[in-house]
Amino acid sequence: MGVTITSRVKRGIKLLDQKVPDWCDKIDLKRLNTESTYLCVLGQVYGTTGHRRASVDTTYHKFKKLGKAGYDKGRVELDLTYKDVVSYGFETTGASEQAYPRLTKTWVEAILEHCPEVRQ
Repeated sequence: MGVTITSRVKRGIKLLDQKVPDWCDKIDLKRLNTESTYLCVLGQVYGTTGHRRASVDTTYHKFKKLGKAGYDKGRVELDLTYKDVVSYGFETTGASEQAYPRLTKTWVEAILEHCPEVRQ
């Protein structure tokens, strides 16, 4: 049996706990979207306040003018390759239409369990 999305996300949580102890405080579950390099977990943890507070329906092009995505900054700060971001559950290899929504749902569930102070 292969590695599950849940087990990869749990690895990502452990990594964030080690490297960014206050990461839970930076997450806005209502805006969490693993398809967005600004609203994904790394995007919110490593992005600017402006990115985290941006409207859910704000397009990538509006974000683009704000600078480098938090996802990219997080990859650099954590020294993660593409293979690493997949193995830590920050990215998906799934090509299906449901890959990102499923990954987002898994992160939301894991964050609610791991970070009791974060509310949906």
